[in-house]
Amino acid sequence: MKYSIRLAVKDDYDKIVRLYEKAFEHREGLVAKYYTGFNEYLSFFVNRNNAFILEEDGTICGAVLVYETPDMFCGRSLYIEFLAVLPDYQNKGVGRALIEHVCNEAHRRGITEVSIRTACYKDAYLIYRHMGFRDSQSDCRFLTMNLKKIDTDVD
Repeated sequence: MKYSIRLAVKDDYDKIVRLYEKAFEHREGLVAKYYTGFNEYLSFFVNRNNAFILEEDGTICGAVLVYETPDMFCGRSLYIEFLAVLPDYQNKGVGRALIEHVCNEAHRRGITEVSIRTACYKDAYLIYRHMGFRDSQSDCRFLTMNLKKIDTDVD
């Protein structure tokens, strides 16, 4: 699979909304229920250079929204807010590529931890664990990945 990952821009909003709707269609109404102002929601991430999309031949196959948590919480971390992959591209490495991109972005920003919360999706939890995320030792109840460890644990 030949793809590219880039920052999302405002012109991508409609495609990203459709991506999330398709990726979570098995969870009927998820996007509409929780993100009625999805374009505003996206703009929060896009305007801060915290929305990344993976494209193949001009098709947005996956997207991830992240934000940086300050030291005052559980330490400085890049938090994965939302990750979605089109159903036809699932189990083909798209999600992994996006997460690896987020890890590289964290490293570029001088951040040594990436966090994600995924309490209700057992399959996702297992995938993240396989990639190196571990249950947080803090009270934050996140899965975390220490990026210093990634350098030595890469398959």
